[in-house]
Amino acid sequence: MELTDYCYRKLLALLSGEKKKAAAPSAKELMDLSPLQDLNRQINDTEFNIQMMSLSILRFITDHIKVTFWP
Repeated sequence: MELTDYCYRKLLALLSGEKKKAAAPSAKELMDLSPLQDLNRQINDTEFNIQMMSLSILRFITDHIKVTFWP
């Protein structure tokens, strides 16, 4: 249940567009970044990857749920 809740919250963050995946910067742009800007870029990239993986986990969970309806 906790895993589903975690994935749900990450999916909401992805859908809300809080942090959007930016285009890959060029080598020159990467070299011009300050250490703090580079760290923030890495954090945003990691968060986006986590959100995408959470979406995959939710899909796997929903694919394997057995639904039974009691008359």
